[in-house]
Amino acid sequence: MTHTLELQQLDKLLASGQLTKDAAQIGTRLLQRINSPVRVVIFGLPGCGKSTLLNVLLGKKLISENTSIPTLEIVWGTKERMSLTLQDGAVVHSDSIAWEKIATQKPAFVKVELPLPILKKVSFLEVVSDGSNDDLTASLDWATRRTDIALWCSQYFSPAEQGLWSRVPDAIKDHSILALTKADILSSEGTLSDKLAELQSVAANEFHSMFPITALQSKTATAPDGSTDQAALNESGGKALHAAVMRLVEDGRQADLDSVLIFLNRYAPKQDQLSKPVAAKPPAVSSEPIVIPSPALPSDASGNAKVPDLENQWPDALQYLIDRGCELSRVLTDMETSDAAVVLDHCATTADNLAETFDDEATIEPAFSALQNDILETAETILLMQLENDEGPAADAVTLLLQLRRGMEAKLAA
Repeated sequence: MTHTLELQQLDKLLASGQLTKDAAQIGTRLLQRINSPVRVVIFGLPGCGKSTLLNVLLGKKLISENTSIPTLEIVWGTKERMSLTLQDGAVVHSDSIAWEKIATQKPAFVKVELPLPILKKVSFLEVVSDGSNDDLTASLDWATRRTDIALWCSQYFSPAEQGLWSRVPDAIKDHSILALTKADILSSEGTLSDKLAELQSVAANEFHSMFPITALQSKTATAPDGSTDQAALNESGGKALHAAVMRLVEDGRQADLDSVLIFLNRYAPKQDQLSKPVAAKPPAVSSEPIVIPSPALPSDASGNAKVPDLENQWPDALQYLIDRGCELSRVLTDMETSDAAVVLDHCATTADNLAETFDDEATIEPAFSALQNDILETAETILLMQLENDEGPAADAVTLLLQLRRGMEAKLAA
């Protein structure tokens, strides 16, 4: 596990008995979360290609074509094992992956353990329903409570599917992908380009990103022996999808770590707080510097960061955050003592300038609406932090801007 220092310090703080009951509960949940795999859940109507997509993400042909399965969870294990939860709630264990037992025992749920390296980082849940609206709704509501990253598999993403997806919380939609799993069929019908154009605005508002996947090449990309045909995987779109999922996983992990660091800077004794990027300056909540200087920083005649304009709004906004971080670093270097008010004022001005630039919904591309909301919420939160005016909120304000910057970088790189 990376970030060992932060997690050890959180564990030590929780064991110290110094925290209030509420704070201890929050810290315990943070520790449990960051020590648990990120939960990737695959949704979709029956027959949409969920199992094929799961094979692609695993890099292993676990589920053969025409194998009928119930809702299936895949987790890390030192050896292959399978657990079947029957309709009456009884659990049957097997020391091998025996799909034939599903046909004879008709379980309601199957859990598979595999010694695959990817499963140390993520777990997978394929949600299966009978296709009726009631069962789809119930399955979706049940699974979203167990979801960190969602993949909705579909050939068309029909209005009925869009209605089902509307039930998903916005927090999950921000970490979700629409996978058009039978793009080769649409291509053969001559409708792929039209379908992608039709779904572009919908996907921009409802998902983090969208990927067309060719079903036939996806099926042949993973061989029964576990080997992967990289050319077929790349051509199918599976490689790009896999990379997008893992980026979301890493972004989620970084957000979890940021939450741990905020918690430590808020509750840990001063002498135990984490190292700062600039010695004897206001505390930062990341082991990395709060800024990464750019070799060419756009600035005005006085050397201050330019506020982004709307013509190139998102690249400019990202550069503005980098510039403002460099300005803060220069200011702190020139100061003889730390001053939380200086940090808070600087962060508040940065967030306010961004919020003022992006406060008009009519100027925002649909794909960036979630980032716009993040900017406005960050500005409001830092404004409230200024009322406290001490080192804890100052560190949190820096972290919020760092998280905002990471969100922009991830979106622009998608």
